[in-house]
Amino acid sequence: MTQMDVVFTHLQRYKSISSKEAIKEYDITRLAAVIDRLERKGVAIGRQDCYTPTKYSKSTRYTRYYLIGEVDNG
Repeated sequence: MTQMDVVFTHLQRYKSISSKEAIKEYDITRLAAVIDRLERKGVAIGRQDCYTPTKYSKSTRYTRYYLIGEVDNG
């Protein structure tokens, strides 16, 4: 499977993905590039800014990607 296949399958199964999940689960370190390639193939992907606490600052922002029409509020 290509990285595009892996990410698309993940989005279908789990509804969303973040860079941290892509690295941990699939060793995909450039998720944004994979998302860009999927969009160029016609896949409608949305973005949701999320925030998480860190031990050094109040919080940090990351992006969660999802298939349009399938938002995961988790």
